[in-house]
Amino acid sequence: MQSTGPTLCLPYAEPFNWQALLAFLGPRAFPGIEDVTRDRYRRVMLQDGAPVIIAATRTIDDASLAVSVTPATPAAVPLFGERVRRLFDLDADPVAIGRHLAKDTVLKRAAIHRRGTRIPGAWSPFELAVRAIIGQQVSVKAATTFASRLVTRFGTPVVTAADPLLIRTFPAPAILARTDLTAIGLIRSRAKWISALAAVLEAEPTFFDLLHPLDHAIKELTRLPGIGQWTAHYIAMRALKEADAFPTGDLALLRAYSQLAGSSVTARELDRIAERWRPWRAYAAIHLWLSDPASGG
Repeated sequence: MQSTGPTLCLPYAEPFNWQALLAFLGPRAFPGIEDVTRDRYRRVMLQDGAPVIIAATRTIDDASLAVSVTPATPAAVPLFGERVRRLFDLDADPVAIGRHLAKDTVLKRAAIHRRGTRIPGAWSPFELAVRAIIGQQVSVKAATTFASRLVTRFGTPVVTAADPLLIRTFPAPAILARTDLTAIGLIRSRAKWISALAAVLEAEPTFFDLLHPLDHAIKELTRLPGIGQWTAHYIAMRALKEADAFPTGDLALLRAYSQLAGSSVTARELDRIAERWRPWRAYAAIHLWLSDPASGG
């Protein structure tokens, strides 16, 4: 086994619900690329053509995440640290967010039960956007099955001595732009949408970097084929760190809020209710999804 590489300690503000983050990320992880357990997140990526494994665990004593990079040059470690901070939303103000959401008498139940809940981010906006399209109108389990097929068939194999579970990297936009993804069982329209997104990223690698603020991001994302309001807001909240994104009309959000409220609500009613959650509607969405075991995304 490879020796442990440089380690970073990334601080965060308490409270910090590490278990809720992992509970959300685990079922949505890309098999072969990511490995999520009850207390640790790991993934493999390439650095200068060589595989690198990033592992993050919570250090309770000093309110930080311990992040190891194996192997890596010390100069590259801070770059990984920034991506980990975004992935786990370490710069959030959980006290202010929790206090605001708890003003809603219905959402308060979820907010108190899962204090310190963060937005599960994304290591790569492109990965997340592909996963979002795959996940449209299917269960989390079904979407992960398709994601596994995509990575197995089109991802780049890597060999590491550190872990046999981390064996591939995500396919580059150039590969998915020229691939018939119906080969993994996707319906033709969805396969074309992913290839169209990949073609955009191949032509403009900084596409996601330019998608701010939220209104602009939604406008630009919904210009792409197959990306409607739900998918655009899902990408915005997780990949672009837009704290006020809200995947309107999501059936799991409707179901979860209705269960907490004790009476059903329509999509229009939930949109109106969500106005009082601004500017942190994305955190409300995560609370609701975590309240519903059958949630999508």
